[in-house]
Amino acid sequence: MFSFTSQPLAVPQLDPEVQFARGKNLLSLEDFAGAEAAFRRALEVRPDFAEAHLFLGLARYQADPHDDVAHEAIKHMTRAADLDPKNDMAYYYLGQVYRRLGMADKAREMFQRAVELNLSNVLANRELKPGR
Repeated sequence: MFSFTSQPLAVPQLDPEVQFARGKNLLSLEDFAGAEAAFRRALEVRPDFAEAHLFLGLARYQADPHDDVAHEAIKHMTRAADLDPKNDMAYYYLGQVYRRLGMADKAREMFQRAVELNLSNVLANRELKPGR
């Protein structure tokens, strides 16, 4: 006989972790639109998914590094930092965007925060070297 359960089966397309992994894969392939869509699907299911916010901001900015998009990227990256205040990479990527916008002081503040959280963050440490 067949056995039925009262619990619906998890559909992988709705699993935020699956969508996040898919988004990271698409981002590595420079499919920014596909990555953005996957990160947005992850956030539809789990709006407090810090890393999905971080990578959505990164995908948006890499796809179109203009000022208006940069401010949207900053919004998502800041949300990621708010949700996971110990994520040093959120501050590093925020610093990158601020630097590209010409906001050197704000960028430096973000890189310093990243290093405060993780002294071994080579990328943020490199940004804080004199002459950068």
